[in-house]
Amino acid sequence: MRPFLEFPARLAKRLLGLGQHYGESHEGGVRISLKLTQAELGNMLGATREAVNKHLSLWRTEGLIDLEKGRIVLRDREALAALID
Repeated sequence: MRPFLEFPARLAKRLLGLGQHYGESHEGGVRISLKLTQAELGNMLGATREAVNKHLSLWRTEGLIDLEKGRIVLRDREALAALID
């Protein structure tokens, strides 16, 4: 077991946690109702806005998330959870 999670795992874990606390059902996914900038999300994780943007863009392309009007929609929570293990 690793003592610390790599950045993609930390980001996935944070998104899932935000979805659990601030999530609302939304067209095939869960929209995080809390509006956060990528810089704010990076600050929560000790990472840069650029690192957050890179992974969110990749996950959007892969269909794991969607970005909608400043909010994140979790499309494939199981795939995000798999990144944590």
